[in-house]
Amino acid sequence: MIKSLHISGFKSFASQEVPLNSVTLLCGLNNSGKSSILQALRMYCNSAEGRDPLISGYGTIDELRSKYVLPTQPISLKLTFADGATDALELRATDFQCPNRSPISLFLSAERLGPRVSLPTESGYIKRPSTGEYGEHVLEFLDSLRDCAVPDILHHLSSRGSTLEYEVAGWLSEIAPGTEIHFEVDKKNDSSKLQFNSFRATNAGFGLSYALPIIAAILGASTKPQDGFWKNQWDDNWDTARKERGTLLIIENPEAHLHPSAQTAIGRLIAKGGFAGLQIVVETQSEHIMDGVRLEARQHKDGHKNITFNYLSRSNEGFSSIENPVLTESGKLSHWPSGFFDQSLKNKMQLAQ
Repeated sequence: MIKSLHISGFKSFASQEVPLNSVTLLCGLNNSGKSSILQALRMYCNSAEGRDPLISGYGTIDELRSKYVLPTQPISLKLTFADGATDALELRATDFQCPNRSPISLFLSAERLGPRVSLPTESGYIKRPSTGEYGEHVLEFLDSLRDCAVPDILHHLSSRGSTLEYEVAGWLSEIAPGTEIHFEVDKKNDSSKLQFNSFRATNAGFGLSYALPIIAAILGASTKPQDGFWKNQWDDNWDTARKERGTLLIIENPEAHLHPSAQTAIGRLIAKGGFAGLQIVVETQSEHIMDGVRLEARQHKDGHKNITFNYLSRSNEGFSSIENPVLTESGKLSHWPSGFFDQSLKNKMQLAQ
């Protein structure tokens, strides 16, 4: 597991230590640096996998380098792991130094695909199951793992069984009670089709389609084959990599298009995923996501020790900084920074005047 990320010379961070845990929530005002932390993690993991560390559409090294450091200073993104080991990605104007150690990573963008009649399948040499950055491959991901068993800690009471397909339907019922999911993958035509309760996804609203990749990723990344054997070598290699390197899920705005009760349920699922052995980093603006995490942590012995809240703010000069309210065993916070999910209270105070 990653214990911390140290960012140096990157965007609004001159030098900043970012504590990470089994579950880490990044909260704060807009443009305070939350997305930059996710971007830094993605760049690190991409480079460790042999891909270009620069993410398309985010700019060059000169654009990404913090204006608060010398123009000759490299961008450094250093991870410290639970065993005390460290590794770093360093980016200079003309070259970069890749890290050797990283977890298996999966990123879900805030720009997840909304309701679609069909979704594409992933072509080429597939090395491991993936939902895709936008959730575009979620049905292929589910199809490849549909008969695998989900750990007991992630079991939903509405699920009709312990396999991935049933558990996904169980958790989707938190968004729309009684939800049934039907999907099929047509590899010869590079497409897949999805229905909710026998209706096209386009007739089921945005919430189910937006939440499906998140639920699938958390449950799917935790699965095990029921008989102890994977169906193909790709899955076997993926499972070996998970055991040796761990799994990191990076999720942007899981609350999008969801009712507060559903947001709370997704928060609970995120916490359960962390307790099941995943490492999950979430950017969120939802107090209901946070409450779901807190409520679930309270149900587990020492669960609060596995949760970290990072509240980001930005000074008038443009520096990003982090406060870390600590979660107690009872689910309460040690303190509430100004702006940390306190707007409802401020609004009620104004309405009471």
